[in-house]
Amino acid sequence: MNCLGMEGCEFFVSDAINLNFKNESFTHVILGGHLPWVLESERSKHLKEAVRVLKTDGFLLTSLYYFSTKPSKNFLDKFNNEFGTSLTANGGYNYWSSLFHIPELSLYYESNYKIIYPSNKRKKAYLSVFNIDHLPEWENKVNLFIQNGNYLSFFVKVFRKEKNNIYRQYPRGGIYTWKKIDLVEKEK
Repeated sequence: MNCLGMEGCEFFVSDAINLNFKNESFTHVILGGHLPWVLESERSKHLKEAVRVLKTDGFLLTSLYYFSTKPSKNFLDKFNNEFGTSLTANGGYNYWSSLFHIPELSLYYESNYKIIYPSNKRKKAYLSVFNIDHLPEWENKVNLFIQNGNYLSFFVKVFRKEKNNIYRQYPRGGIYTWKKIDLVEKEK
């Protein structure tokens, strides 16, 4: 375990849409890597539950892969068949970003990255950790992930949970105050 011997560090297994924590339990919540593997109809429930357990003024951190280039249906079928998944090509940047349009969340930081094809040396080093008896099977899986990477980018976003429509003054902001507006207000 990465936090072995660290005071106050615990791991829990829980249902992501029914966390066993009180409202506003945490100052920081990390969410994201699992969302592409969750049914599309369940994703917003995961986000709402993460926001529920996040304290006001707390930070939600996320990093998500998305399809910046649409893969072919043939490739997705092959990938899903190999891994028993149900990925779709509908997962572009706008789709994933829209999931975080939650009134209490304000975007504080964002970076976007394109996946770079790994060198043969990197691939060989990665595969060296697998049992030699299972190497052909894992090499096939790794090749599919590498192919999938040709279509992927990812973003890192940091959101802050705020009380909606409350004015705030930050010292570094000078005289100006601000409040979050929704898209409907922007268009008026």
